[in-house]
Amino acid sequence: AGVISREQTTHDFGVDVHFEFADERGDATGRLLAIQVKTGKSYFAHATEGGWWFYIDEKHENYWLGHSLPVVLALHDDRDGNTFWVRVAPETI
Repeated sequence: AGVISREQTTHDFGVDVHFEFADERGDATGRLLAIQVKTGKSYFAHATEGGWWFYIDEKHENYWLGHSLPVVLALHDDRDGNTFWVRVAPETI
């Protein structure tokens, strides 16, 4: 899919995976994203017309907004395999 995935298995506080984009040859480009993945039907409990409300605490908000990489929140619905995502930014919180 044009990305190199690196799971963050130690001291997980709000970032589960780093994605590094690859060029057309498959070489790493140094362009990275930090991904926080949440899985399960409980994350889809607060539906709206255009998606879902996902509630975060101030600690995570500060961490994600202050992160050196762009942070993406991904909600994975393990009932149907779909994953929905949004970039964490002041205008999306």
